[in-house]
Amino acid sequence: MNGVQESAGIPIAAEPILSTRPVFLQIKDILTLRISEGRWASGALIPSEHDLSLQFKVSVATIRKSLSELEHEGMITRQQGRGTFVTDRLSDAYKSKYDRIRRADGSRIDWMFLEKRAEKSVANKVEAIRLGIDADDAIYHVYRLRRGDREIYMREHAIYSVALFPDIEEAMPHVQGIVSLTYAYKIVPGPFVQSLRNVPADESFALVARIAPGSTIWELARTTRDRDGHIIEYRESLVTPDGCAYRHDLE
Repeated sequence: MNGVQESAGIPIAAEPILSTRPVFLQIKDILTLRISEGRWASGALIPSEHDLSLQFKVSVATIRKSLSELEHEGMITRQQGRGTFVTDRLSDAYKSKYDRIRRADGSRIDWMFLEKRAEKSVANKVEAIRLGIDADDAIYHVYRLRRGDREIYMREHAIYSVALFPDIEEAMPHVQGIVSLTYAYKIVPGPFVQSLRNVPADESFALVARIAPGSTIWELARTTRDRDGHIIEYRESLVTPDGCAYRHDLE
């Protein structure tokens, strides 16, 4: 199978698919692209396993394996007796995978933005390493200040490649985090690695969060990648820990 194409003869993949890649993964990549580009809208019913097997000229078992991969990654949901649907990537359920700061009882915090701005710059050596780009490449610094219930505060500083997210200032009013940002740019976010440690609050954050300077707060550092393993965001956050918890066991 030398690169899967749609039955209509129109290539779907933006890049050539290597023939050595397992067929079910080739098909999964094409279906992912259809979803990320909006060809299959959020909540849409996708074709049946039988119809997809005819379209790609492969067995139903192969299609089933591709769909299982997509389901595991949260791209689709299966409903018994109804069919398979595209996951709403702007839903709270999907966003929750990238939001590990919760109330002490595990429920989600209702955040309100107090500040949100973006500044264009060039990457220094450290920032280039964090984003996997070259030094002096154009980047955006994005600053967000959030307040949750029970006087929980979070200050975020994220960096993004301008090449990947051009004109991010225009998207800022509609962007709340990595999920809505990638959705706006038709990118599918993948896994992230995040660390957490206790640090003393500096005076500027203490003033905003209404706590004493030097109080113990959380510092989080997170690197998020897309489905192909490319770094799409590096973010550092400061959080007041009283009244909230960090959920490390979310899928």
